[in-house]
Amino acid sequence: MSDEFSLDVGHLTDRLQELGLNEYQSRTYIAVVELGEARPPKIVEKSGVPQARIYDVIDDLSEMGLVEVHEKSGGKTVGAPPPDVALDAYKERHVSEFSNIIDSVSSQLETTHQREQATGGSVTVLSHDESANRHIRSAIETAEWWLALSLTPDRYAEFEDDILEALNRGVTVRLVVTTSDFDANVTEGAFPDNLLVRSRKLSDLFVAADRSYSVYSGDMLTSDERSYHVVTNQNLVLQFQQYYEQIWTSSRIVQEPHTLPRRYLDPWRAILDLKTEFDNSEPLNVRIVGYETGSRVSGAWTGTIVDYELQGPADTDYKVSIPVKATLLVDIDGKKVSVGGWKATVEDIATEGLEVSPSGG
Repeated sequence: MSDEFSLDVGHLTDRLQELGLNEYQSRTYIAVVELGEARPPKIVEKSGVPQARIYDVIDDLSEMGLVEVHEKSGGKTVGAPPPDVALDAYKERHVSEFSNIIDSVSSQLETTHQREQATGGSVTVLSHDESANRHIRSAIETAEWWLALSLTPDRYAEFEDDILEALNRGVTVRLVVTTSDFDANVTEGAFPDNLLVRSRKLSDLFVAADRSYSVYSGDMLTSDERSYHVVTNQNLVLQFQQYYEQIWTSSRIVQEPHTLPRRYLDPWRAILDLKTEFDNSEPLNVRIVGYETGSRVSGAWTGTIVDYELQGPADTDYKVSIPVKATLLVDIDGKKVSVGGWKATVEDIATEGLEVSPSGG
């Protein structure tokens, strides 16, 4: 925390207790906000809460929606959502006469809030819609190449502006609209022209942005409450993206504009999507962002697609199963270069993302 600003911890502890938190909960919450994200022993040191009580206190604060517990390879860490967001949600769940107190505490805590630093990724389980919506919006905002969504009509309406912004950035967005009334308002023309849309009777909520950010909530028939899994580990997000292929393939087509340019995470999806163009030898340009597999040096390249290769076991349905090999052959400045997917080893270039456009476009 900056030397130029010092929290009046005693005052804030008293105010938080007026909101219904006990002393240990108040001290722990203030410590987590000041630390940004930390492991329980560090929180014990900062807050002065006894080691024997800290895990129960953290669980209580998580249930209140004031902190988020992340499962990482080195153990649990605890972080605080932006206090203005968390405390506003807390305010809505409590009596209105606490409103002025909450706003005062929120303002002071927000001054010292430190945003989460980039990490190797985590898995977080949330139980509050407000926190889940914040992560859904963040996922949509971070998408650069490929955004996969499975949302109810109400959820789509809530994030429609964010989805439109992603489309305007050039992101390929695929939306499965999930509704009990199969045909209600799920018709071509009800969505932006360049949005890929399908529909199905399925209540799972799903958001996956590139390989970086995913939010998932399965249908819980035995409970009125939903839990949300927020994933920022690249390998796990990629597994979610691959799982989504099964949802997408088995859903009813609403609208699928076949327009270019279009972005992809890897050659596999590009080949499936543009196979007709490739087979007809239509000239297509490609912009590739990734790294050279030999030197591991990152870079960006542009060229013309001249061929592709798709290999796997006989009778494989490549729409839902990952092929053994999916490679583009690209002419870059007169040199034929092989382009593979993320973590490719035998190709010349491994892609983080690629954009295909008409030749001369």
